[in-house]
Amino acid sequence: MTEPAERVFTHLTAAQAEGVACVMCGRHYGLLDVTLYDPVGQSEAGSRVYACSGVCAELASMDD
Repeated sequence: MTEPAERVFTHLTAAQAEGVACVMCGRHYGLLDVTLYDPVGQSEAGSRVYACSGVCAELASMDD
């Protein structure tokens, strides 16, 4: 059995597409930020993208 394709997020800001901001709420993950975040898919360009752990990550993992 093959794994499902990784979700591709579209219409992202530059920061979201580069993986330095949440794909759901837009919060930036600063160098000193202790916010936990989870990988949730990839941008159209193939970069890994993230969402804040908890509600944002749950929403990001829902089917469109």
